[in-house]
Amino acid sequence: MVYVYGLFTNGTASNFIEANNRLNQDISIANQIWRGCINFVSGGVFDYTSRVVNAGSVAYTQALADGSPVVSIIEEFKRYNRSVNTSDKVNNAIYLVYLSGPTFSGGEVGVGGIKVEEFRSGTNAIITGQMAMTDRAKGLDTFAHEAGHILFNQYNPVTGSWNDDDPSGPYVDQRGIIDRFHNNDPNNLMAPVGHFSTNLSSITITAAQCAKAQNSRIVTQ
Repeated sequence: MVYVYGLFTNGTASNFIEANNRLNQDISIANQIWRGCINFVSGGVFDYTSRVVNAGSVAYTQALADGSPVVSIIEEFKRYNRSVNTSDKVNNAIYLVYLSGPTFSGGEVGVGGIKVEEFRSGTNAIITGQMAMTDRAKGLDTFAHEAGHILFNQYNPVTGSWNDDDPSGPYVDQRGIIDRFHNNDPNNLMAPVGHFSTNLSSITITAAQCAKAQNSRIVTQ
């Protein structure tokens, strides 16, 4: 089980109902795609309309960098969440920031990755998921794809870094251009166009991928 907290910035939803519906739609699509391998559950929607973050002013490669507007919102919410919630779902969670504007500056609609909260070893670490999505991601399988980046992360003791399988196979932006930051691994989660496919029956998860995701430190069984 993975809890998902939706953090809505200015211009992304006109009211609580609209925000809640969008988060629930993203979770519903993801649960159809992941087909019981992972169960995504809403942790609730939260109002950050005092923050204006236009996606078009942000490069998606920098959206989850320390100190970015997205990460600043996530860190603020996590501090609040830990002050009122002592359950495992605080750490075993994905924090999703919704941004106004159709795409990031390069045309992408979503980005996801991990935050290592506490590292003792490659098998003993506290990790949370971080994600940001734009207006154009609404109704697409972007959340399901970006969740793959988060859940497939594993520590590589040789390089001393965290590596995730790209779940796109390959990622194709809205212009039809293959993103050079994403590879074309035939074992990837979603094929052939990841972020922009709406045909759920064409998206498959292998048993090995499912097992890898279920071993993620973000998952609460």
